[in-house]
Amino acid sequence: MRSHRVRRYGAGLAAVLGLLAATAMPAAAAAKPTLHLEDMTLEPGGPAKSQFIWVSPNPVNAELTLHDVDVTIDTTGLAGVATVKLLNHVATCTTTGPVYTCQDDILRPRIGDMTASILLTDLSFTPVGAAGAQGQVKITMTSREQGTVVQTATISVEEKVESALAVGGEFTVVETKPGGTFRVPLDGVRNEGEKVVDGVVLTFGITPEFQPARLYTNCEYGTTLGYCHFDTKLQPGTVYALAGALTATVPADLPAPLQLEHGFGWVVHALSGPGIQKVRAQNPKRGTGGTLTLTAQGAPSDTEYHEAHQTVVVRVGGKQSADITAIGAEVQGDVGSTVEVEVGIENSGPAAVYGPGSDPRATVTLPEGTTALDTPQGCTADAKNKLRYVCVVEDDVYRAGTSTTWPFPVRIDKAGTLTGTVAVAVNQSVAQPTGNDTAEIVLNGPGDGGSGGGGTLPITGAPIALVTGVGVLLLAGGAAAYVIGRRRRAKFTA
Repeated sequence: MRSHRVRRYGAGLAAVLGLLAATAMPAAAAAKPTLHLEDMTLEPGGPAKSQFIWVSPNPVNAELTLHDVDVTIDTTGLAGVATVKLLNHVATCTTTGPVYTCQDDILRPRIGDMTASILLTDLSFTPVGAAGAQGQVKITMTSREQGTVVQTATISVEEKVESALAVGGEFTVVETKPGGTFRVPLDGVRNEGEKVVDGVVLTFGITPEFQPARLYTNCEYGTTLGYCHFDTKLQPGTVYALAGALTATVPADLPAPLQLEHGFGWVVHALSGPGIQKVRAQNPKRGTGGTLTLTAQGAPSDTEYHEAHQTVVVRVGGKQSADITAIGAEVQGDVGSTVEVEVGIENSGPAAVYGPGSDPRATVTLPEGTTALDTPQGCTADAKNKLRYVCVVEDDVYRAGTSTTWPFPVRIDKAGTLTGTVAVAVNQSVAQPTGNDTAEIVLNGPGDGGSGGGGTLPITGAPIALVTGVGVLLLAGGAAAYVIGRRRRAKFTA
């Protein structure tokens, strides 16, 4: 079993760490979270419509915990337009006329996780006004950490617009390899109605595993969503196909073999407001790589047409996985002294770890005869074992060469050699055990090399990858990262 130990280094390491401290840039503070409440169109005398109300971190992959959350939903502006009803709310809510107030003790928004819902599942709108009626609903959220966040949406009553679009296939398949770029195989869109459709919108998702390769001027690309707008007038009974190539790429460090599924949807432009609002809430960028257009293909063939949503299945061939390595520690100190035990994990590659639910984690068991004085950020104590902790890295992408350490302030209560362990939990769909998923924690008391200083905080060192990697920087995608041994340190409050 191969293990990494954090050892004591001399002046050379101190100099390198000093250089790192001098050149490191402070992390930018996360912006206020985003409340998601979209504009909505209702049909005069038509059925009620509802939408999911939720909040997401900003940026979407940031960690965020909110305490003492209060939410006010003010529907005063919808008088004569629509009535509102809360559906399936899970927090304590009260009603005062057209104003709803809800509270929750704690909220942890995270993209891809249903805990991103804020207090309610649905807000239902029933039209009462005639065509042309319009009003606004306002949501105000306050929390201890982020203060006040406000989102306003416009609710309109308009004559019905039929969506008459369909696609030729529900699923298409494309094959590629890690790092590959490919043409997205969409089957085109058909106007199945009896009237001309004046403009359509193509919506799609964007993930770390699936990125658009060419960005068009009539498309906007957010962090997790994007859309392309086409001014084309679609004639009844006619099929239209993309005149240019809609291309995408998968990362070179994607685990393989792997199968991805990605959705694309066509929407009549007059009905595309909510989808476009979601993209624009992510401060999207417009492309500069020319205009993507639609061309008429004539009457449809014998192909059976389905609802205007198509799933593209991407089969990534090859064989590579992540190697998540445990980082142990070797520390010296006297009985009664407090030392820092810094342990962690490292992705030795070649693949990265992608996606929610695959967050790298380690079980840290401190040695018998010690007492942890605090719990590092990212770690949770085991209620049944005071020496055991589970430490998790919540990251959408955990790349090769990345390491994360958690510093435990530990008091030595017993003489002699004390041992503990760090054990990596490996999700075998993205990483394979290779014999280096456990490491030792070794504390030496008096008689075993103790410092004799009583209460000093010894230098425990750092993974060698950090030492060799300092000073090698790469600027890519607007973010600076260390090429070799990028190292993130979880903080704690002593």
